[in-house]
Amino acid sequence: MIEFNKLKLSFHQVETEIKVTQDDLFETYTDEIIYLFEKSKKSVLIIEDLDRFENLVIFEKLRELNNKLNQHGNKKWTFIYLMKDDLFHNAKDRVKFFEIIIPVIPIITTNNSYDKLRKILPSDNYAIEDRLLDILSVELDDYRLLLNIYNEFMVYQQSDSNFVNNNELLALIAYKNLHPSDFDDLQNGQGTLAAIVSEAKNNIQDQINRLNEDIQVLETNYIDSKLRTEVEYFILWISQNGKIHDPLTYVEAEKFVKGQDSIYFSDNSLSNSYSSYAYNDFKEISNYTPKIMDESEYNSKKIILEERINLLRQFKLKDIDIDEFDFEIPNVLLMLIKNEYITENYLSTINHFHGDQSSRLFLSNIFKEENDIDVYMELKDIPGLLVKLQEMDYKKKQILNFSLAQYLYDNDFDKFKIVLTTAIDENNGFIEGLIDKDPRIYETIVDLHKNIKFEIQYLDNEQIKYDIIMHSYYKDTNDNNLNTLGVMREFNEEIGIEFLNNSAVYESLKLFWLEHGGIKFKFNNLSDIKNKNLWNDVLNFTLMEKKISNVNIYLSEWKLTNRIKEYLRMFKLEQDESLRFEFIEDSLYDNEVSYNLFKGIWRYYNEEPFSIDKYKTLSTKKVEFLIEHKMLKIDTSLVNVINNMDLPIPRNLDLHQLKEMVNTEEIGLNPAMLMAILEEKDDLNEKLFIRNMKSFTIDFVIGYFKKNKIGDPHLSGIYTREKGFQSRTFDNNETNEAILEWFQNIDEITEINITSAGRLKPKYTVKKLK
Repeated sequence: MIEFNKLKLSFHQVETEIKVTQDDLFETYTDEIIYLFEKSKKSVLIIEDLDRFENLVIFEKLRELNNKLNQHGNKKWTFIYLMKDDLFHNAKDRVKFFEIIIPVIPIITTNNSYDKLRKILPSDNYAIEDRLLDILSVELDDYRLLLNIYNEFMVYQQSDSNFVNNNELLALIAYKNLHPSDFDDLQNGQGTLAAIVSEAKNNIQDQINRLNEDIQVLETNYIDSKLRTEVEYFILWISQNGKIHDPLTYVEAEKFVKGQDSIYFSDNSLSNSYSSYAYNDFKEISNYTPKIMDESEYNSKKIILEERINLLRQFKLKDIDIDEFDFEIPNVLLMLIKNEYITENYLSTINHFHGDQSSRLFLSNIFKEENDIDVYMELKDIPGLLVKLQEMDYKKKQILNFSLAQYLYDNDFDKFKIVLTTAIDENNGFIEGLIDKDPRIYETIVDLHKNIKFEIQYLDNEQIKYDIIMHSYYKDTNDNNLNTLGVMREFNEEIGIEFLNNSAVYESLKLFWLEHGGIKFKFNNLSDIKNKNLWNDVLNFTLMEKKISNVNIYLSEWKLTNRIKEYLRMFKLEQDESLRFEFIEDSLYDNEVSYNLFKGIWRYYNEEPFSIDKYKTLSTKKVEFLIEHKMLKIDTSLVNVINNMDLPIPRNLDLHQLKEMVNTEEIGLNPAMLMAILEEKDDLNEKLFIRNMKSFTIDFVIGYFKKNKIGDPHLSGIYTREKGFQSRTFDNNETNEAILEWFQNIDEITEINITSAGRLKPKYTVKKLK
């Protein structure tokens, strides 16, 4: 069965179309055809466009018609066929059908189509680039097609002479003519070009998502592995570049790097002198620099990733990789895309002349509830679009479009609220993107939805991020905390205090910032931070100014914790005031406080001296330290402690005051102490000596009162048995009596009598007389 569709014969005002399905069509319509030809009064029939039938049978039928016409009358009919050579694959077929074959030189070919295009489209008039014409000339070899492209271009030009992108307009018209069916699909949001743009955008978004994941991994690794890496490096470094008093375990080294402990370190291998250092101080004195990814390296890597994201967001269709597509792309389309004559914004050009095709596509997505939606699609005729929407459409995710949401915000707030609720339910980053495009919407959103939780990772606006942080308008997750670091690293002290004092801010974020925020300042006054629970964290990460006033503030709430004890020992503090006694008194009772820690605490005390009466369990070294620094009140308790501990007389002790105390309060001193204070001569020595003779050796006593002329000068003769000693009597006074009693105590005399003259007369022991 052979079918010829719409074979059209035309002679001036007489024409007919024949559509038959039988191979004897000319037999059936012979009379009509002959009549038609006779009425034309012509003798030549020109036939063209038979190429498109791609069937040689039609030539046989036309040859039969030609023969019948010539046989019917006296007139000779000539049939002239216009066609391409390639219709006949067999050379014999061609000469069999035609009596004469006349070659025709083509008016236009791919070799001269550029010249034709340039001639009809002067660059001065339309600013059409030569390269575009070069590309089109590769595909255009049909003059009628070229003229049709030109005519369409001129129609669009006349409809809007101010249209600016003539190159894209011409490129799209050329593509429309070369691939008409695909262009029809394109206007409906389908076709090859639409698929290219859609897949390219999806690919771009996938890359952006992966880069965002890389940023999160970078931030997580930086925070989680920084300490471990630095600890390992520190242990290696310390083994090669210095010496510490005691070997460190990994846990101890980790605490040191965290700033929670100190080490005793010597940077001189020839010295046995060690000093206590906190981590930051250690780095200063030792020139130790951890060779790990520091903050600047981390920031640079993050910036590189963010710049790659920004480049991807500046997506250009020309950058597509054809290997990513699993469908064939026409050569002319690929050339026009790669040379930026058809861009990702091609719909704007189409919509400029054909109405808002984007609205049609948008409505189609809503009606069909497509999953692949373009929130960035620029909608031109939103009022016209809205009349076609029903209320239920606003509750579909396909309604999410930035230009629509912004329009509704300004013109139909009730509908905007429905769209906003839809976006919140979807939780796909649309709200965050809308805020970045139109920050004024942010306040409205948080007013309408008090409990909204944003995804900070989708936001770029730093000021809005700050407000979200300060109100906890986000989910308390580690990922979101990581995404706040960029904002919080810019905090100064004033903002940092406001942040910590804000009860709306997550406590977990405050702790996260204190530990990982890269804070570049120290809190000058700890009391500015109203949440006292945070003081321990500020202390742990050494984030307050190192001065006594801050320590007193801390102690007023937390007393003498182990952490503040270590802080006092580790750091050299500015002594802007004295360490308060009531805050550190506990260290006087605590026997577990080491001597070094004790010194670290009490070196900052400079208030009034206190009595040692309640703290007699202090170690000798601690008492010596307190005495040396004049922190103890000189009273009976102190003298008794010194005496009981056999301590040397402190250099700063007022010996005259001590002698008065001993003489008045009858305090017993050890011989060494007595001998020491007697070395300083004054009017109190005689009484002190007389009252404490029994504490000294016999030789010391004899020598001292003889040397210092204490009592009767002949009293020493009692011990040396000088001539006539038995007959001597002595004035009856307190000094002589005390010396004689001393002799009695050492068995030199047995009793002391008083003569009738009132003088003292000793009775000597028999043993001594012998």
